[in-house]
Amino acid sequence: MNNRHPQPGTPLVEHGADQWLRYMAYSRQSDGDNKSAQNFDFDKDPADMEAMANVYNATTTDLGKFEKHGGKLLITHGTADEGISLAATVDYYKRLIKASGGLATTQAFARLFQVPGMAHCSGGAGYDRFDALSALETWVERGTPPTKIIARRSAPSTASDEAIPLYPYPLVPRFRGTGDPADPDSYRAVTSASWR
Repeated sequence: MNNRHPQPGTPLVEHGADQWLRYMAYSRQSDGDNKSAQNFDFDKDPADMEAMANVYNATTTDLGKFEKHGGKLLITHGTADEGISLAATVDYYKRLIKASGGLATTQAFARLFQVPGMAHCSGGAGYDRFDALSALETWVERGTPPTKIIARRSAPSTASDEAIPLYPYPLVPRFRGTGDPADPDSYRAVTSASWR
């Protein structure tokens, strides 16, 4: 059996874990040649992965140099991401807020947009079509931070014109109760329950 290609029905998370272990998790790629989610050794493998964890794990909240150089960070995360928990990203952003001196200070250089129903980076039943790059470009080049990004659905195909606004954390969109639910103007910004 060829373990390099997922078998039909292999869960996306398992396939992604296998690819990560084989090609990215170890400083010597050959160390991951026979690794998979099924044979991961929790007693031994984490220590072997430490060198690359120091490269990949984006957990630092010390972004002072980035901010001083005019850096802008626009984070998006789907609420239906099956590979990486939205809760982990929200936790990171909360720690960034604390380390940076508050929400307003943080939002001057870093904003998080939660995307309802979007899976890992795209897809899912939610709103996975939006232009974060133009929002970031406008922020960097004109100094105008994004206060709202319009997102549309890819699926189902009949929903191609359906759109909602995405707001920077801790705000999320809520339908006003009147108007067309497919129209972004029918939504208002409310504070996310995860803000607590």
